[in-house]
Amino acid sequence: MTSYPKVAKIRQSFDRPQVTAIEQLVSEELDKEDIKCQIKPGASIAITAGSRGIANIALIIKEVIRQLKEKGANPFIVPAMGSHGGATAEGQVKVLNSLGITEEYSGAPIKSSMQTVQIGTTEEDLPVYMDKNAYEADGVIVMGRIKPHTDFRATIESGICKMASIGLGKHDQALALHTLGIHGIRDVMPKAAKVIFDSGKVLFGIGIVENAYDETAIIEAIPTKNIFEREAELLQQASQFMPSLPVKNCDILFVDEIGKNFSGTGMDTNIIGGLELVECENLKIPKLNILLLVM
Repeated sequence: MTSYPKVAKIRQSFDRPQVTAIEQLVSEELDKEDIKCQIKPGASIAITAGSRGIANIALIIKEVIRQLKEKGANPFIVPAMGSHGGATAEGQVKVLNSLGITEEYSGAPIKSSMQTVQIGTTEEDLPVYMDKNAYEADGVIVMGRIKPHTDFRATIESGICKMASIGLGKHDQALALHTLGIHGIRDVMPKAAKVIFDSGKVLFGIGIVENAYDETAIIEAIPTKNIFEREAELLQQASQFMPSLPVKNCDILFVDEIGKNFSGTGMDTNIIGGLELVECENLKIPKLNILLLVM
């Protein structure tokens, strides 16, 4: 006779800092003295939009566009997602549309192209690329969610720097960095981002941090010269916000949904762990023996 272990249903509660007035906060952030001085009347300004499922991203972009227009600028959206969307201009527009980011809703055109311009090299002689439409604009606002990466730990992981390099660099930059493996993303990616920031094309960044319930917890406009320092601080905050499984060891874990919109691995290993992952500082990652995916 087969016996089964007892099963108990549990519920976890986490701290829940949340931005409830998205439009008001975006307005306040873009009205800071060191931010609004970068927005010139008549300037064409590219706003990056990625492929991840970020909470309220369509609304945040819409309000940024409204604020730029009020200040006399001419904003437009550029897909910043490396090779996602099949590495085609049309595919990347479809990805944005699936996230609710449309020209009609946002109030600005989406200029999608896989063409890039090489604007420099890293100290390793790795070429650094930028989306051609963004490069030809008068300025760029790099927007990204700041969170722990699913494959490594570092001072800079997923966030504005990654959007500036791999996102804005399209398939060309993604290919150049990904061929270097983890070393490329962890160590060289921030150097590529620095080349982008030093080019003078980036007006400022907008960092977004979510709470454990995938809700917007922080929206912050960051001067370009402060992005590295502030992103590292917000990464620590994001790590503290992340949920975790309430066990240190797990024999079997069922995951009922995976996808590229969650992470490059299809699932967030910071939360559910992985076959070879162990506990890391600031993140509670369980050791798993068996991982079952149910789609």
